Amino acid sequence: MVILSLDGNCACALLGENLQEGEAEFVEVTEADMAKNGEDAMRFPKTIHKAALLAYERLLERLGRDPYSLPYQWSY
Repeated sequence: MVILSLDGNCACALLGENLQEGEAEFVEVTEADMAKNGEDAMRFPKTIHKAALLAYERLLERLGRDPYSLPYQWSY
């Protein structure tokens, strides 16, 4: 199962136990991204959601897997 989360200023998609042993992909969440969604630094769930799903898609692509072929779970 792929875990989707926020790590610092990046959305993360992690497949495996941890970053050292697993596979991960990150997508930076910028202030410009938040502004596009009309969100501020204190509250930006849409921006995180979109960035985490993009990281998930990139991870699967890099691993040669079909889009959305592995289940994912959100970690908050």
